[in-house]
Amino acid sequence: MISQARTECQSHRLTVEDAPTVEYMARFIATIQQRYTQRGGRRPFGISVLLCGHDPDGTPRLFQTDPAGTYSAWRANAVGRNASTLREFLEAQYKDGMEVRSIGQRISRARDRRCPNAALTPQAPLAP
Repeated sequence: MISQARTECQSHRLTVEDAPTVEYMARFIATIQQRYTQRGGRRPFGISVLLCGHDPDGTPRLFQTDPAGTYSAWRANAVGRNASTLREFLEAQYKDGMEVRSIGQRISRARDRRCPNAALTPQAPLAP
């Protein structure tokens, strides 16, 4: 799925001469997930994806896709083990207009304090 998303980013940039928006990529990834769920002979993706980035105007965007192929925009969200605990923390701590760095620091503190065994694995970016 990552390879397909990277290829789509490159193809979009060559065709349209602009970088794809975060929503465009979320829709693309959700379509792949939905396609694998609907067609026989393929095992569906059993993952949710949090996709974040900046639109061309600099606005930070966060989207979540699920295995059924739907996607939705969020201001802050968490998926996976202990996600409900982190979501509660984000609901209490997040305020509109916060700097991305401040949000990241708060999430790290919350993870360390509430989920000491949680490990985050960095993923390669989708677009260069």
